[in-house]
Amino acid sequence: MSHGVTTWRQMPRQEAAQLLQGSEGLDPRGLCTPEDVQAMCKAGRCGVIEDEDGAKAVIVTTTKNGVLWVNALKGQGRQDMTAAADRMLVSIAKAEGLRAVALQTKRPGLRRKLEKRGYRVTGWIMSKDTK
Repeated sequence: MSHGVTTWRQMPRQEAAQLLQGSEGLDPRGLCTPEDVQAMCKAGRCGVIEDEDGAKAVIVTTTKNGVLWVNALKGQGRQDMTAAADRMLVSIAKAEGLRAVALQTKRPGLRRKLEKRGYRVTGWIMSKDTK
């Protein structure tokens, strides 16, 4: 895991949408479609974080009620970008005077990593199959 310099740059929405292809299956609600990913990119702020080792993560965020919401995040490469993404997201939120960073995930491993970084579960997503 790199602990070096991490940079953020805005990226064109279409480029972000292309890099996020296939990530719709990670929606904890199971409702996200490829069209939804396109819409998230169109409505949100798209960017990429990169570390000095060349690892990167594409991120789409929106701001609502003083919170920087992570709508989509997809790492690329074999390196874990959790810590680098968290540092960058917190930095952006602080610079904009926001009170929190938030996201939803269905990945237990990511939840554990984020809890170690100070995140906490603040709700539950409930669903029931009807078939």
